[in-house]
Amino acid sequence: MIATGDQSTANDLQNVIRQSITDTIDVVVVLDGGDKRGQEASEQLHALRAELWRALVGWNPDHDYDAMQYTGGALVQISGDRVTYRFGFAAQFQLGRNTSDQPAETWHEAYLDGLPGFTGATIEMDCVDPADPNLKSPGPDGRIEAKFTAEVTP
Repeated sequence: MIATGDQSTANDLQNVIRQSITDTIDVVVVLDGGDKRGQEASEQLHALRAELWRALVGWNPDHDYDAMQYTGGALVQISGDRVTYRFGFAAQFQLGRNTSDQPAETWHEAYLDGLPGFTGATIEMDCVDPADPNLKSPGPDGRIEAKFTAEVTP
C-alpha cells in the first residue's frame, strides 16, 4: 500500500478556510502470471479485488475521515510471468475545524486563536442632526449625543 496523492476543493467560505481534501492510496499487487500474457492471473485478481473491497471499502481511516471508497484499478506491468496491478482507494476529510474548541488546522485558525477574547464594545454616536449651525452643511458636528456600552461574558 502506498499513498498516491491528495486533491482539494476550493475554499467554500469567505471568512475562514474550509476545504474538502481527498487522500488517495493504491494497493499494488504482484502475481505470478503463469504465462507471458498474464491471463492466468485474471481469476486471482478478481478474488484479490473482492477481498480488498471487503477490507477497505466503508472503513474509516480516522475519526476525521469519511468512509473509504474504491476508485478503480489498472494493470501496471506484465514482465515475464509476473503481473503487477494496482487498486485505488480514496477517503475524504475536511481541512478547517468546525468549532473553536478543536485544535487549529490552518494558519488563519492559529492566528485567530492568538487574539484576545471579545469582552464587549462601546459605541459613541455623533448624530447627523441637529447639525452645528457653524458648519456649512448638515452632518456630524463632533459632539457625542449618545453612548452605549455592552459587556459580553463567554
